[in-house]
Amino acid sequence: TASLALPALAQSNDAPRPRPIPEVNANTLVSQTQLISEDPNRFQLVWWIPPQFWQRALLESDVPKAEREKMVDLFAKYVVVAVVKGDLGDFGVKNFADGATLRRQLRLVDADGTRVAPLPEDDLEAELAILFTVMRPVMASFIGPAGENMQMFAFPGRDRAGKPRADALAGGTVRFDLDGAPFAFETPLSSLLMPMYDGASGQEFPGTYRFNPYTGAPLQATPAKKK
Repeated sequence: TASLALPALAQSNDAPRPRPIPEVNANTLVSQTQLISEDPNRFQLVWWIPPQFWQRALLESDVPKAEREKMVDLFAKYVVVAVVKGDLGDFGVKNFADGATLRRQLRLVDADGTRVAPLPEDDLEAELAILFTVMRPVMASFIGPAGENMQMFAFPGRDRAGKPRADALAGGTVRFDLDGAPFAFETPLSSLLMPMYDGASGQEFPGTYRFNPYTGAPLQATPAKKK
């Protein structure tokens, strides 16, 4: 949305450009924002859901544009995450953790190491709580059968200094801890960036690349003009 401005990347010739939301592949974005633990006895899935996901998902809906923008702006005030946790058995996942258990175990870890607890449900804006309910079936469809046991949480979107706690377009790491296990997402997310190009060869690389991995040549945001 115009008010979200998701945030401006430096627009030099060698800086990546944000990909227009209609061109974002929703499945790729989802895959880059979901992590599953490697614990052989437990199934733990953490899905960080940045504002860009809501923008992309709502494009497929019948919600009027003005309402979509209000919804995305609301989600942008928070760091939203969906969590599923259960025991792995011979026939799949069982004994799923409830919301209260996950709330106790889940933390967002700031860049300075500060551990932030999820906001109590009563502290969420009423509209957000409603949207969690409305959007849950959509969210669950991206997780599969375990999505029926998905729990959603929200953290304050900014720290005390006013800095965003999770920025999908800025360089860094967005980290959550679940029951002592870290789930870290490296940013920026390539699915939200336009490709980068080798000016000499014209080769195309993901937007997170700064150099040609084969030659070491610096990449640029625009393809070389054909002679």
